[in-house]
Amino acid sequence: MVNDYLMFRPLKVGGRRVQVVDLFCGGGGFSEGALNAGATVVLSIDAWQPAVITHQLNHPQTPCLKFALGDSIPEAAALIRLYLKAGWHFHLHASPPCQALSNASNAKPEDGLGLVDWTLALIEYMKPDSWSLENVLPLGKYLKQREVPFEKLNAAHFGVPQLRKRVFAGEGWVAKESHSNEEFVSVLDALPHLNGELNVVNPGVIEEFRLESMGANAKRSRDSDLGEPSRTICGSGNQVGARIFKHTLNMVGAASSLSRRAVSSDVNLDAPSKTVTNQTPILRAIGETKAVRVRSLTLEETSTLQGWPGMKIPDTPHVIKKKEAWQIIGNMVCPPVAKAIMEGLK
Repeated sequence: MVNDYLMFRPLKVGGRRVQVVDLFCGGGGFSEGALNAGATVVLSIDAWQPAVITHQLNHPQTPCLKFALGDSIPEAAALIRLYLKAGWHFHLHASPPCQALSNASNAKPEDGLGLVDWTLALIEYMKPDSWSLENVLPLGKYLKQREVPFEKLNAAHFGVPQLRKRVFAGEGWVAKESHSNEEFVSVLDALPHLNGELNVVNPGVIEEFRLESMGANAKRSRDSDLGEPSRTICGSGNQVGARIFKHTLNMVGAASSLSRRAVSSDVNLDAPSKTVTNQTPILRAIGETKAVRVRSLTLEETSTLQGWPGMKIPDTPHVIKKKEAWQIIGNMVCPPVAKAIMEGLK
């Protein structure tokens, strides 16, 4: 985390220092990445008080206002201009709320486009030197219809121990990936204390400990090995962090049933097969997987999996509610991705 901004060489584009405005800033994930790149965050805005408190705790030198965006564009632009420095490169970032756009939501996607369209209109109105807009993957279809340039970025390619894929629209930057698939940072890499605590012997083997896959339609089969990056961390409705399970699997040989019934219709190889039809039977290993809950990740461990180790979390439940803290962490932009965007300014 940035404690002394002067320790960083100021980020410049074309000889001009870079200033960032972070809209719908949440707890400050994009601001953190921009500051780590050497940019100056001149203003952050969010309408949710717990997010503002969290942002101010982590970035006390950055003005963070509680203000509801989405109404008058000239009014919002006038407010932003009060904080802009003359002669500096101006980058505008926004992460408008995405609940209705998420695959985990039952709402109509169109219901989540209001603030996205408002943000795009503000960008057209203010014409920043560069800009970025982050949201969930389903937004890509609507951006394509509007001919808005965007990329789909996987946080794991930027050193984040999480397979978090998000749409990043924008102009004036190219985010250079730092990690290939073979170089992904695993959960154990990011949280090495789990190795000693859990006595993980063979990460990547199903008998070992695995981390819960959260979000819509999550099943134990989607849990990730601790020797891999975690699945996407979900911020909607979280009461606790992702849980660690120990999986045990007893394998037995089986011949598949050729009906449309479940795998439970298969038979062991020491028994007669089911009726043979005009399809070739398949041999497969069948087993009973038992998942035993070990414990849940802490807020601090979860923020590390988001790429922000050392993130300061307001006291819960006295300053903000614990559920609010989970939402802030789960919904934030991964700082290493934001850093790559800022370092990729043209």
